[in-house]
Amino acid sequence: MVRSCRLRLIFGLALAVLLGTVSSSEAAFKIRISDGTNTVVVTDNGVGDAVPVSGSINYTDVGSFAGFVVTVATGTSQPLPPNSAFLAYEDIAITVVYAGGGSGRLTVDLTDTSFNLSGLPGPSNMKSTASNNSSANLSMTFQSYLNYGAGGNNEFGGIDATGGTVFTTGLQGPIGPLGNNTASANPFPVLANPFSMSSRTVLTFGAPGIFSSDNNTTVVTPAPAGLLLALSASPAFGLGYWFRRRHARAVRVA
Repeated sequence: MVRSCRLRLIFGLALAVLLGTVSSSEAAFKIRISDGTNTVVVTDNGVGDAVPVSGSINYTDVGSFAGFVVTVATGTSQPLPPNSAFLAYEDIAITVVYAGGGSGRLTVDLTDTSFNLSGLPGPSNMKSTASNNSSANLSMTFQSYLNYGAGGNNEFGGIDATGGTVFTTGLQGPIGPLGNNTASANPFPVLANPFSMSSRTVLTFGAPGIFSSDNNTTVVTPAPAGLLLALSASPAFGLGYWFRRRHARAVRVA
């Protein structure tokens, strides 16, 4: 019974230490949609987010943009290490139906702040991918950004005028129907400061049609080999090891 209580205590302490060392996605995770006249901003767990799960946004709009029905669903921002080598990413799935007269244009921006890879092995590399399945007479451009350094870590950094250093994989597109594109940038130095990640998707309809895409940005860096390695550096792991050694000695004496 005593041993069971100790194990629960060790597990609880280990979990608390691990969660305390990892940055959450916070409420700063946002999408911004605009048709050039009207703009809507949706914040993670805020008004319009249909799935109140921290780190992801699911939003549908049927009236804010003339002629457009828009659905935007994001993946999880800032996955917890050591899930994989992708320690920070933004993923956005977009579905748009355009039934307006003539041509139409829609811009979808995504941003999150306070990514931090300092203390992890580097250097890092940013990679962005964009793919779409759409009607004819439609093209897409996609661009991803990091905003870091002194005055960096801003919402929509790199898209809007902002301080700090802006790092981008470069413009991807225009990508026509059934198109896909991948861009890799040169590695950048280990980031000592928190940074923001943002992306911009621009859809240009030449006529009414349907569009869907899956665009994402990843920052890749060598990750810990596994949870054991991650926990081995924590005080709770050391406490657990001490308890096991103490129990083993007690058994031998008995």
